[in-house]
Amino acid sequence: MKIKNSYFQYITVLISVVSLGLFLLISTERWQLHDDWLFIVRLNKMGLVPWAWEYYKTWDARFIFPVFLSYWAIIKIVGFKWVMILLSAVYIIISYLILRILELRRGFKLSNLNRIIGTAILVFGTWFATREMIKDTLYWMTAGVYFWALLFCVVWLYLFIKNEYYKSKPGISFYLLSFFVFTSAQNISIGVFAFMVLISFVHKLKSGVFRLSKSDWILIVLGIIGVGVSTISPGSMAQFNGEIVSDYGNKNVGGIKNFIIHFIALYKDAFTFFGITFYAVIVFVGILIGLLVYSNGYKISLFSGNSYLSIKEKVLELIQKHVFLIAAVFCLFIYWPTPLLAPRYYIGFYFFMYLYIIDGLLAACKPNNSSTTKSNLNLYILVTLVLLGSVQVYKNSYSNSKLMNDFRRERDYQIELCKNSNTRINVPYFSDNFAPTLVKSEELSTDSTYIYNLILKDLYKVPNLGVSKAIDWNELNSNRNRVKELIKENTQKISK
Repeated sequence: MKIKNSYFQYITVLISVVSLGLFLLISTERWQLHDDWLFIVRLNKMGLVPWAWEYYKTWDARFIFPVFLSYWAIIKIVGFKWVMILLSAVYIIISYLILRILELRRGFKLSNLNRIIGTAILVFGTWFATREMIKDTLYWMTAGVYFWALLFCVVWLYLFIKNEYYKSKPGISFYLLSFFVFTSAQNISIGVFAFMVLISFVHKLKSGVFRLSKSDWILIVLGIIGVGVSTISPGSMAQFNGEIVSDYGNKNVGGIKNFIIHFIALYKDAFTFFGITFYAVIVFVGILIGLLVYSNGYKISLFSGNSYLSIKEKVLELIQKHVFLIAAVFCLFIYWPTPLLAPRYYIGFYFFMYLYIIDGLLAACKPNNSSTTKSNLNLYILVTLVLLGSVQVYKNSYSNSKLMNDFRRERDYQIELCKNSNTRINVPYFSDNFAPTLVKSEELSTDSTYIYNLILKDLYKVPNLGVSKAIDWNELNSNRNRVKELIKENTQKISK
């Protein structure tokens, strides 16, 4: 049985690698959306620093800080396609580090093979559970910076927990990383700041000597300055003071009633945005990882705890137990002045919710005094079936994304043929917001003044660009093997 178990573990690892490879492959079939074109045109025209300063004044402070600057510098150097592949690689790294954070937090250690399996499970589970947010971040170059920022935050969390910086003195490099993190993306960094303060305070109060050291003060000041400056920048204030209308009222109407309605709706949306599917999938992922831990020589103990703790000790235990949930709530607190208009703003909230749910499930895994690894053939069979499912889902996603990309490539080619001419060209446009492509639907419009119409006119130097026929997913899918013909049949060129 041990031989079979070992062989099946290798098979599961192999399928995990295939699954991760296909996940990376999806990112090769992406396409630029209107903000991508707009940002790149302005970036190339103005230069990195003047461009970032302009967006600092008109949009958000984080544009002038290292994390965002480094992201756009990479885009300028390697281009769109490689950045999309990089983002998917970053997603895998983040998932691996989540696993390592959970190991440190719960005091267990997975084998390297089980870490590969666990990473593949985390990638698929979190990707599948939050597809709306994924569509709005991972597969959109402009908003992909949120995952770039999340990478810095996860590395920070890993180092903070691993080196117990709430007890010991960090070095200069960690202070520098802290500055990068706290000035990255407010909807993530404020959760990191909340985690740092809560964990540090809990451990100091538990020790019986509550005294903030010089390094504690440095980290707290960096956090306050970083999050604060990002929040009150001219660009952020311009957004907060703008005329924004949401389903929960107009924030400029004023009054305590409007504020309370929006504040409640903010958190109601956060906990219900993806519905029961999100929580069911993440719980399932947590159970699978818990079984991987169990197979590494740990036992599962559902009933544990100390009933003889004082009130103070119980409160501290409660905070320590639910610190990821508290951090998740803080990730949305930064947005209370303005309506949440897009799924990408939830990225920090859902990251900490991943940690909270899975961490809570793993709390049941306790060290096994016998230190013997469990033979768990059934576990690897179950995980293999899940990962085989991920392979099929990734293949479908890649195929659908390639089809949509073929449509855009051929359509743009027909537009480019009319470059610098007086010919009016009307091209088909994609009209289905529910296509299974995991990409934002930013397309040409019947409105000639729509931003994407204007960008393509400017990009291909076509003065007379219009649309002909609306094509939905069913029509496109049924013409999967004749996309070029479909575009040509519905393209009109009118000489003037």
